[in-house]
Amino acid sequence: MQEYGWNNNYFETISPYLFYYNSIELPAKNAFSIDLWGYFNNSDPVIKNYHHIQLSDIYNGTTFVNQFETNSINTKIPRVLYFGDNSSNFTNIFLNGANRAVNPNTIEASILKKIVYPTGGITEFLYEPNTYSGNNIKCDTEITFNTNSSGYSVHYFSIQDPGAFLLMQLNMHLNIPHNPGVYDQMEASVSVKNQQGEWKKFIKFLPTQEPTNSLISNIHVMLEPGDYRVETSSGNISQMHISLDAKLLSQVSCDNINADGLRVKEILNYDKNYVLANSQLYEYTFDGISSGINMSPFEFIINQYDLFYNNYTYRQPCCLLGSIYFPFDCHTFINIGSTSFSNVSHAAKGNQIGYSKVLRRQISSEEQNSGYSMFYFVNEPTSYQPVRLPYYPGVKNLKNGIILKEEHYNNNKDTVYKKTYNYSNAFGSNKSVMGLITLKNNHEFCQDPLLVKSVVGQVYYKISDWWFLERILEEKFDLNGQKTISSEINYKYNPLNRLPSQITNSYLEGLGIKEVSQKIKYVGDYSVYVLPFFKNLIDNHILDKKIKIEKIENDFLVDGKLTRFTDFGEPEIEYIYENPVISFPEDHNASVFLQQNYNPKREFSYSHGSNSALANLVSLKEKNNLSNSIDWGYAYSKPISFTINSTSMESLHTSFENNESNDWSLYSENTILKVDGGAHTGEYVVKTNSNAGPFKTFLVGLEAEKHPGYTASVWVKGGSGAFIHIEVDGNWSTHVRKNNVDDPQQWNLIEIEIPKSNYESLLNSNLTFKVYVGGDANALWDDIRFHPSDASMTTYTYAPLIGTTSQSDANNLPTYYEYDAFGRLKYIRDHKRNILKTFEYNYAH
Repeated sequence: MQEYGWNNNYFETISPYLFYYNSIELPAKNAFSIDLWGYFNNSDPVIKNYHHIQLSDIYNGTTFVNQFETNSINTKIPRVLYFGDNSSNFTNIFLNGANRAVNPNTIEASILKKIVYPTGGITEFLYEPNTYSGNNIKCDTEITFNTNSSGYSVHYFSIQDPGAFLLMQLNMHLNIPHNPGVYDQMEASVSVKNQQGEWKKFIKFLPTQEPTNSLISNIHVMLEPGDYRVETSSGNISQMHISLDAKLLSQVSCDNINADGLRVKEILNYDKNYVLANSQLYEYTFDGISSGINMSPFEFIINQYDLFYNNYTYRQPCCLLGSIYFPFDCHTFINIGSTSFSNVSHAAKGNQIGYSKVLRRQISSEEQNSGYSMFYFVNEPTSYQPVRLPYYPGVKNLKNGIILKEEHYNNNKDTVYKKTYNYSNAFGSNKSVMGLITLKNNHEFCQDPLLVKSVVGQVYYKISDWWFLERILEEKFDLNGQKTISSEINYKYNPLNRLPSQITNSYLEGLGIKEVSQKIKYVGDYSVYVLPFFKNLIDNHILDKKIKIEKIENDFLVDGKLTRFTDFGEPEIEYIYENPVISFPEDHNASVFLQQNYNPKREFSYSHGSNSALANLVSLKEKNNLSNSIDWGYAYSKPISFTINSTSMESLHTSFENNESNDWSLYSENTILKVDGGAHTGEYVVKTNSNAGPFKTFLVGLEAEKHPGYTASVWVKGGSGAFIHIEVDGNWSTHVRKNNVDDPQQWNLIEIEIPKSNYESLLNSNLTFKVYVGGDANALWDDIRFHPSDASMTTYTYAPLIGTTSQSDANNLPTYYEYDAFGRLKYIRDHKRNILKTFEYNYAH
């Protein structure tokens, strides 16, 4: 990401943020090679059409295949492996389809790998696939092999777990046309070793009965656990070439399954010299078992006909990819579940995979373990009603993802801090009818769809839970493992808006327990007729504003605040509780806004910046009529000055940051320049290019009567002709001016004051002050400010996305803040850039 800045009427480049991504390219938009969650898996998009064979006794029977099949398609429909509960009835089903499994080698395609910051620091990201575990879960496995010869070839393999499918494509090619009966010696077969150790052929490929030069035959068969071999033989016929490509698909028991995209494995931070500063390592698997859980069962049903299977002959579903025959008899409806399926339901929050436990390990620059933290979360799968239908969404646990506990350990594995969270469903659950799922009667699946009249239906519900943080228990331990500090925070909620109404912190103080509570009342806790702003806030759907906040210690009211808001939720007037006698808090009265002992403290004023939709606070008036003002910069997003004892119309500051003048006027010859390291504060200055520089006219009116005078100051790098000037109502006789008398090669402060005596005779409601600088065409100017002499102004500059880079005090003397490559504070310097403080960072608990 390249940034540009305006410099002397030209755009110049600013040190960029550089982003580096995984070099594996993503496939086309509608590619077929994707896993179940849409990530690239580089699988073969061409799905072959296989003929199905299954025998009741493969150890003794023999099947001859002479079917001629060459079909293939592209599809995203996943292959299905379903193993029936009654294996003696051979209800096992295989539907060939796309490989939708996660590929750990390609799932990172085009993902962000590294960021290089403008300061030179580097952050690198290491990822790994999400995983989940569970009881009796199965993983898809795939083994490919081939036999290829003009003579004889054999391949041996074993199957350990039940439920494996062998997919084979046989290719026979002759240099001369084959005549049936002449070259029947050629053969391809599958054999199994029986209990006597004998090899028994149970599948044998035969030549076609029609003259041909070549033969392609596809077949799949389910195999039980055992030892197998695949053979091909050209029958010693030199003109014949025979090959067999085979793929063994099975589901084996496993502890973890890859799923649903990526998780962060490690974050490494380097300085600009590519020296490791620190890293954070994340672990999700414990004792070899992933703490991840699949939030919702997989469910993929293609259409009603794919749920048929023939009860007498083929015992297989019909008719996915055209690979099997239409059933002669229609059997019962089948719900299919497999790790190869697409997911219909979704997690309550975030990814499909949720983690019950995550470990974060901190590694210092010396590659020393600086301790680690354990985080525990609510993680429960979606629940379903007993009667399930395709695509029934289930009931999601809305508590998922909530943190339960965090534990922090030092590098000696000693516990140093614990935090435990408790939650409540105090307002109960809401059960709402969401829809009606309809389906044909099971016995009517085989009938003509136009003749089917009846349907079966299932109403399904959604449960709405609202879980609230009820309690936090914090515990700290010393090096001996003894508990040193313990505190408990309890929460109560308003049943109307479900916002916190009371937060109580209990902790040990001396020999007793001290309770400090904060009670809160919101817009809805008051009658809309108390003041118009209550109704207006409600009409504008602003319900979370805190009208009253009271602090109570051991049952006594010690502090309180009432706030009146604008119609758009901005604080307008604050009232502070003031009572010299400690008392119990009054009962809440919904018909009274301003309660006893609450007095006005502050009044707020707002303004919209030019080209800004933001309403920023520009002034606030204290109880003693002391006014404070705020100036905004950086596209009206950050405060650049705060002035005590001044209204917003009689004070103003600019340091020209972000190429802004902040309401100071410039002549056409004046240019705002970005000078890295050359500005007095921040990065920008103004070059006058003439004898006239920035100026501003202030309409102060009768506010001037309150102050002993006004002060203006500026930092300049220029000759003795450079000056700052103030005049009143354009009257030259009132003016004050001061020139630079110091080294023109250094930044120098010029400051002047115009006393009240200069303008007292001119006081009126339209009184104006004009402030301007100039006198040196080559001078650079920075940090111009104007305010009452008895006011105190503090000004700020910033580095976007990093922090404050300078803070200038009431004397216009800055304190500088410098950051390291990772945006962390490194040095604090005084106005002469001498180091006041140095910060070093090491991970520890």
